Amino acid sequence: MATIKDGSSHTVIKFHKHKIILYSLFVLGTFLATAIFAGPTVASYAQSSGGVQPIFSSPVNLSNDSAEATNPDVWNVGSHVYVAWAEGTNGLRFRESPNGGATWYPTTTEPALNLAPSGRTTAPLLSANGSNVYVVWSQTIGTGVAQVLEATSTNYGQSFSTAVQVSTQSAASITPVIASWGNNVYVAWSSGTDSYVSCSANAGTSGSWTKPLMYGDQHEPEIAAWGGQYVYAVSDAGMQVSSNNCNSWTSPSQTLGETLHPWGSEPWIWSYGPNVYASWEAKGNSSVVYYSYSNNYGVSWTKVAVLSSTLNDTWAPMVWAYGDSAWIAFHTNPGGSLSRIYMYMTNDSGHNWYGPTQLSTSPKSGSDTGFPFTVSSSDGQNVFVAWSQQIKPGYWQLYVSYSGNGGTSWIAPPGIDVSENPAGTEGSNDNDLADAAISAYGTTCFAVWQLMSGSSNQVYFSSSTMGIPTQPATMSLKPTKGFVGTSVTVTGSNFLPSASVTVEFDGTPIASTMSNSGGNFSATFTVPNAVIGPHNITATDGTSVLTSSFTVSPKITEKPVSGPSGKLVNVTGNGFAADSNVVVTFDGTDVATSQTNSQGSFTATYTVPTMASGGYSVEVSDGSGNSASATFTVN
Repeated sequence: MATIKDGSSHTVIKFHKHKIILYSLFVLGTFLATAIFAGPTVASYAQSSGGVQPIFSSPVNLSNDSAEATNPDVWNVGSHVYVAWAEGTNGLRFRESPNGGATWYPTTTEPALNLAPSGRTTAPLLSANGSNVYVVWSQTIGTGVAQVLEATSTNYGQSFSTAVQVSTQSAASITPVIASWGNNVYVAWSSGTDSYVSCSANAGTSGSWTKPLMYGDQHEPEIAAWGGQYVYAVSDAGMQVSSNNCNSWTSPSQTLGETLHPWGSEPWIWSYGPNVYASWEAKGNSSVVYYSYSNNYGVSWTKVAVLSSTLNDTWAPMVWAYGDSAWIAFHTNPGGSLSRIYMYMTNDSGHNWYGPTQLSTSPKSGSDTGFPFTVSSSDGQNVFVAWSQQIKPGYWQLYVSYSGNGGTSWIAPPGIDVSENPAGTEGSNDNDLADAAISAYGTTCFAVWQLMSGSSNQVYFSSSTMGIPTQPATMSLKPTKGFVGTSVTVTGSNFLPSASVTVEFDGTPIASTMSNSGGNFSATFTVPNAVIGPHNITATDGTSVLTSSFTVSPKITEKPVSGPSGKLVNVTGNGFAADSNVVVTFDGTDVATSQTNSQGSFTATYTVPTMASGGYSVEVSDGSGNSASATFTVN
């Protein structure tokens, strides 16, 4: 685990671009409070947030038709969830849920809304805030040249305006990205080898879009926005910053080569307040991940630094920020079983970075990982990252990792299998279009992915709830000390649910029971013959093995307990020292001797001396000084 510190000098820079699409870069206006974090600690594989791990619901088929549903995206504003996907010549499809995915409009038994009834559609992305929902995509127009279109809903996705063509280039315009703030919406795209950006201050209505600005002579655009004023557009060969809602643009540097690696590509950018973070890859067999950041709305930038200095062959960084925290996820060694997903985080506006934390493993032979499908957090504390995990050649699953403490620790690798598709394929990383996406609302993660179902791709959805705490198992005894024959109750929690639990006394089974669905149990046993002192009481479900101590004390029993002088009395005792001589006294006078066995038990007989009527103490002592007493009544 390395800590990376930035240099003291700041220089303005020009940026690079990323894996083409993946996520609309809008920070929800409903979460503007600054997050407060404890001091940084080394990230670990320990489970986060007290051991609580998200549990994802059974997948729901949102496309549910015979068309080829591909490249889904998901976005949410609170519990309002929006999903869009492409179906080629079957249109650009959309569904919305007002309650976190519990119900959908249109219902999943009805066709989804079609925002593009003609042409061939690809690469949809979403952005939303308040009641506004924005969808952007690429679609063939007329003779077949692809153009960028955008449609807006102002009523939580219940209906949409007629799609507006944003691009104007004669060459195909593809892989659009989108950001928004209130009624301000920003779109960037590639046309030929160039990147363009256009903006609307009127919720994307026709005639409100600015003339497209060619801001980079390379492709792979990305865009971020903050506060309805600051906009950041980046591509493989440059960055443009606007501080006045697209009325004018400036370049943070004169040439890309001055500050960035000359072979860098696939940049990613995110903003929160004055903090703006950019990251990109170097490409090639020795690719590294670079980063730079600005703490003054993109006016000046830190000197470019290598983030992945302790890792080999790193690619495809994804960035998210909230408050003073930011997270950068990427993968290593793409295309084989060495591929892994890693995470770096900062909680002081980029001045110190902590990592790398490994989030994935190779659960099966032939494994590989696709690029991460970004990082998502609505509160800076609950953080999710998703990626495509190959389980065998041609077959992929959607995995999610989670941190409940701002990225200080994450659930243990390999993460959570969200798609649960052992037979189907979730998609590969052989193209630059995302085949899955996530968004977050507090402790809930919303996930969508494409899945091969029979002969056609379908789009599925799942949402998470927080699972049963995986706290360490605990047990307790009541009472914790007593005599042989005492009834003891053992209780346990956080054991395996609905599992057989065995209770042992010094290694010998003495009781058994079943835990309930929550992993709790209760069992009762009687203390067997045992010597004086502590004894181990163990409870195990085959996974958890817990031990507590019960202390045995000596005790004697007389039979009878009363009678005349000359009466023959039997005395039994247990809980004494093992293999020890014992002496029985009656009112201080020795009346019998015996010897305990290996379990500290004995039997003796004495004759009641001639005594006046009344109660008298009968005491038994062993050779180790242990004693117990009872009362005999002479009548």
